[in-house]
Amino acid sequence: LGALAYTLQLYFDFSGYSDMAMGASLMMNIGLPQNFDSPYRASTITEFWRRWHMTLSRWLRDYVYIPLGGNRAGLFGTYRNLFLTFLVGGIWHGAGFTFLLWGAGHGFALVAHREFKRRGGRLPTKLGVALTFLFTMLCWVVFRARTLADAGKVYSAMLGQNGLRLAEFWGFPNFNKLFPFTIFFCGLGALIVFLSPNSMALTQRFRPNARGAIVLALLMIAGIVSANTAISQEFLYFDF
Repeated sequence: LGALAYTLQLYFDFSGYSDMAMGASLMMNIGLPQNFDSPYRASTITEFWRRWHMTLSRWLRDYVYIPLGGNRAGLFGTYRNLFLTFLVGGIWHGAGFTFLLWGAGHGFALVAHREFKRRGGRLPTKLGVALTFLFTMLCWVVFRARTLADAGKVYSAMLGQNGLRLAEFWGFPNFNKLFPFTIFFCGLGALIVFLSPNSMALTQRFRPNARGAIVLALLMIAGIVSANTAISQEFLYFDF
């Protein structure tokens, strides 16, 4: 449950952060590229990386994968270049072993998917979405953990070693009281992620009108007031 909550939190945090940057830039007549396209709806890990942090994916492709030889180095060379590219992507996030393992995991998954596809393999779309989401969620555990030992504790908890409670380094004294709220907000977040249109789709559907302008103005004022009164907290992805 903790891994699911973090998976949703990271997406909403980073995607919202990117949307804010795009909106602020448009106010100055500067267009920024789209960075997310409902990544958790991807049915393969390859599609996931076409939808998640799209600017980083393009940077890794243009400045790491292609200079290494891209897909022009034969089958083994292509797989090697793909794996090394995501090792670099892991190190880009941080020099710790957790980030290195996270990058290696995604690199291995991309190689495995390419080989699976090359052999004619194909999964039903819904099953592919479920497996891709599960894999990325498991990888976020090691991405979030301070050490490999901490990640191991969470994986052990997923296998039932801790019972119905969080691993020690993620523990909360009032977890039992917060549990129903956690279930509710995780469910709500999952519904938004998998069923609702993303911010770019909503923007394309938007048609200016007086009532909408008033609602947006009130929301903006509420956001400014909330920012001035709430406890300051950095975005999760701010350091990257």
